[in-house]
Amino acid sequence: MNTDAFSTLYDLMEQRLRKQTINFREPLDPELKLAFVLWFLGHGGNVKQAALMFHIGTSTAYQLLKDICVNLVHVLNPLYVPKPTRAKWIEIANLYEQLLNFPNCIGALDGKHIDIEQPASAGSSLNDASVFSDTDFASQLANDELDIPPSRPLPNTDIEMPFMFIADEIFALSKHLMKSFSKSGELRVEEKKLKFDLTTSHFIVAAIICLHNFLITSAEYNMDDVNEEVVEGNNQNEENQNL
Repeated sequence: MNTDAFSTLYDLMEQRLRKQTINFREPLDPELKLAFVLWFLGHGGNVKQAALMFHIGTSTAYQLLKDICVNLVHVLNPLYVPKPTRAKWIEIANLYEQLLNFPNCIGALDGKHIDIEQPASAGSSLNDASVFSDTDFASQLANDELDIPPSRPLPNTDIEMPFMFIADEIFALSKHLMKSFSKSGELRVEEKKLKFDLTTSHFIVAAIICLHNFLITSAEYNMDDVNEEVVEGNNQNEENQNL
């Protein structure tokens, strides 16, 4: 994030970042608070070490991560994670077809950038598909409540196919969800475990999504080079439940 993007984000967040002096104790500079949270979201690692780097207390650092992420979501979600309209779904499908030669695709499920460790007592019943099935988004998808356009013919044919999301084999097939054939083997990824309560974890992940969309739509990025589309979402409650 360059200085122009930081300034734009700060202007959007300034009112929520400022805090009145309490008991004669000066609050942290609002720019420092935002810089700390952005640095940690971008780099991860140990909260205590990050707090030392920014010369703030560990307990303050944890509270900042929670409070700033909540405010980032409230401010950025309506601007950068809007609920798609029917026209927007068609635009997304056309982009998928243009870039990946995959017609009628309006999104992908199960692509992970942040792994969340499930509770020890959850057992094998808690997986990506079961978590997804318990969200408002899954319910609205199943009940045709997302304003998804009607089926349209595949290119150069008269075979009509619904618009669909693509997912891996653990998800169940449905009208608007296509899954791949079963495969074996897993890609290994570096594990970085951070311990936060469930609500804070929801807002941290939601904040990262909002920041992702803010950055790729800011002037510092060339969308032709990035080749990414804004991650579409529903309202704030739906974002929290999808994570």
